[in-house]
Amino acid sequence: MKHMTQTIYHVPGIAFLILLAAVHSGCRLTPLVDQELIETQTTAAGFKSSIIRTRHFDLMVKTRIRQPGNTVVIYIEGDGQAWLSEQRISSDPTPGNPLALKLALQDHRENVAYIARPCQYVMHEGRRRNCNNKYWTSHRFSEEVIQAMSEAVTRVKKESRARSVELVGYSGGGGLAALVAHRRTDIVLLRTVAGNLDHATVNRHHGVSPLTGSLNPIDVTLDLCGLCQVHYAGARDEVAPPLIARRFIEAQGSGQCDQELIILEQATHWERWVEIWPSLLARPLFCSN
Repeated sequence: MKHMTQTIYHVPGIAFLILLAAVHSGCRLTPLVDQELIETQTTAAGFKSSIIRTRHFDLMVKTRIRQPGNTVVIYIEGDGQAWLSEQRISSDPTPGNPLALKLALQDHRENVAYIARPCQYVMHEGRRRNCNNKYWTSHRFSEEVIQAMSEAVTRVKKESRARSVELVGYSGGGGLAALVAHRRTDIVLLRTVAGNLDHATVNRHHGVSPLTGSLNPIDVTLDLCGLCQVHYAGARDEVAPPLIARRFIEAQGSGQCDQELIILEQATHWERWVEIWPSLLARPLFCSN
């Protein structure tokens, strides 16, 4: 029997000391982190970095495979530093705060991988192939991007000898994870965190121009009905508020699918997720995968 449920979590307040830089999501602010420290922590956690050449892009990938053959959990990064201000597009979309990577570092399962979005991390290494800024603005969910991400998933799966894949996407990476899952048969679980699962509604909500060159995850939601899904939203998220995940789930038909919406009371788009992530992973799945 298929199910849909909603859970609201209270997350105790945590103090943060952060530096801020403007990015375009209704001109919100995103915290910056020490990239060198993150890289040190990633290496210490046993992840190995590589660049996967796909048909359209060179993608930065980090993997930690301890039990080849088991399910591999793949994290997909958010949109990164796509905009410097409301009118200035960034020349490099590498995230100032790679939250999906930080979530992956909190995941202590045996086989974990991380895939950055097109042109993140690689441009300073001279890997600028097809790095037109449309791929982190209007075309961030384009066919070329979805194909590239799926190719990278296939490569990681092959190298880990995994039979199945769990996808975890943060923010825009959540929308991409849904679009990738839609065209694959080996995804056993889809998790999205503060996911942009309906960019048309998100952009209308912020009063910004639509993503004219992008596919929209909500348009494929009915085809995902048979897939086990958990969508996490922050009650204080002003970038991708909980109404986005609710619309995505409701479009599948309430009570018809294995899906769950978990709302964290104190979470914003960037805050609280890393601290609470291990307990969310430890929580039994409502749906069966």
